[in-house]
Amino acid sequence: MGNKEVFGANFANAVLKNFNIKYNTIGEVPHERRYIFTSNHPLGGIDSNVFMSAVGSKNSDLKIIGIEILTFFKNYGDLILPVSASGKQKREYHEKISKALESKSQILIFPSGSLSRNRGGRILDSDWTPSFIKWSKIYERDVVPVYFDGKNSKLFYSLSSIRKKFGIKINIEQVLLPRETFLQKGKTFNIVFGRPIPYQKFTNEISQKEWASKVYKEVYSLEDLIKK
Repeated sequence: MGNKEVFGANFANAVLKNFNIKYNTIGEVPHERRYIFTSNHPLGGIDSNVFMSAVGSKNSDLKIIGIEILTFFKNYGDLILPVSASGKQKREYHEKISKALESKSQILIFPSGSLSRNRGGRILDSDWTPSFIKWSKIYERDVVPVYFDGKNSKLFYSLSSIRKKFGIKINIEQVLLPRETFLQKGKTFNIVFGRPIPYQKFTNEISQKEWASKVYKEVYSLEDLIKK
């Protein structure tokens, strides 16, 4: 790709440039405090790079939580806070995430832990894991809801539906992701930033899972701010 000497958030920008991808930022990108930026995850690769680029436009110090395979892309440097795709997390991964949360770095996360799927005619994430609510309270970080407007091809979602129909647990549609990434070439996306939610709001009146669900709904409500 010709970007061997480009690292960190600059590499995310270089990836977007190579794919001739542009994006519009709607709303303000917060930068005054330490935040946890939470976004839906419709695409699998391009949305991650747009997420890093948009947050990085106002914050030079950031980290994104992503599957461990991303660490093989050395140009991302120490941007990636790896998690295991199997669900069982290594102790060193926990330590890296804790250290990052204690730092001044902005933290980016896709709380679904997997790509959005077609759910009743809408492209939606699965239920969000509430870890970010716990971290918000422990590390006193406000949560920024972020909505990314995008979707994969009909083939991707059809294969996902067929897999589920036959009770196949392995996400075989994932093999299409390289193809899906190239299909996004030349597109312009919208990424919407909502107002930060104070960490003090996440009281014990309801469970962390319920708070995660409320933030989830807040993220998808941001779609209304996009002019169709």
